[in-house]
Amino acid sequence: MAVFERNIGRWLCVIFITVLTGCATHSTERWGLYDAGPFSFSMPPNLKKTEVHGIDSYCSQFTNQDMVLIFDYGAYSGGPMNNLSKRKVYHSHVETIAGHNVQIVTLDVDEASGNRFKHLAEAGFLGIGLTMAAECRTESEYDYAVKIFRSVRFKKPDERFNTSGTMTKASKGPCATITPPDNR
Repeated sequence: MAVFERNIGRWLCVIFITVLTGCATHSTERWGLYDAGPFSFSMPPNLKKTEVHGIDSYCSQFTNQDMVLIFDYGAYSGGPMNNLSKRKVYHSHVETIAGHNVQIVTLDVDEASGNRFKHLAEAGFLGIGLTMAAECRTESEYDYAVKIFRSVRFKKPDERFNTSGTMTKASKGPCATITPPDNR
């Protein structure tokens, strides 16, 4: 009993530090804003940009020990993801983010898929040309991935990518053409 009483201060300190550092990792209060050019989003500060190149679109990738976050902004992105429905542990719903319909899908991928983690969350900004995906170490990381998706804001909300690789107004009428963003 005396050994326990002597070490209780140490144990309380260890528990306090563990809880404190665990909570700070995912607190959205400290998240930073990433400016992707045509749009921006918030993400944890420990997600670091890594090298990736798109073939026909603007792509970026960010990684940490729990997640790989990727966005793909181009003419062939942002479509429905119903083809994923045959996967294990599949869930899908549509919600409105930044004034656009977004299909959010969570699923498990096969171990042989080549993904770093087996839990995947994807958001298809329908008709806008943006797909975001997060490979997650655990299912609990889905919540953080969805928070990232929900933080997306478009600088010109009425524009979308088209198949010619230029931006056009999403509504009918005259088209506004701008140069696609550089790969950063």
